[in-house]
Amino acid sequence: MMRNNIKSKFKKKHYKNFSLEERDRLINVFAWLIEQDKKQNPENYKFSKTNYD
Repeated sequence: MMRNNIKSKFKKKHYKNFSLEERDRLINVFAWLIEQDKKQNPENYKFSKTNYD
């Protein structure tokens, strides 16, 4: 049910009106997704100094 509520807010572009709890949940989901991606694709997260020279 919460998922549909968040989806409807994005569709209506009311994401600026998220409650603090909704924002925290959304941020936590993205943080979790990044962690999982790092586990599956560690080569994408390895940076060398030559990339920034």
